[in-house]
Amino acid sequence: MMIEPPEGLKIDKFEGATMRYMEDEDGKLNNFAQEPKMYQAEAKTAKEQKNLLVIGVLGGVLVATLIGVTVLISG
Repeated sequence: MMIEPPEGLKIDKFEGATMRYMEDEDGKLNNFAQEPKMYQAEAKTAKEQKNLLVIGVLGGVLVATLIGVTVLISG
């Protein structure tokens, strides 16, 4: 199913970019964002999952340490 562009849609190409816009009766422009290409994410390997777990644990230890230092300083 093909979606028809709105009537009055103008497309300008400049410096490798495309700008889609419409101009109303008063001459005001209505810009449309360029949609990114979609892709399917790949599953993480066992090594990547292990690395993420290590980073998460180290981050938790860092946060717990900072909270402990804050409590000691304020107390």
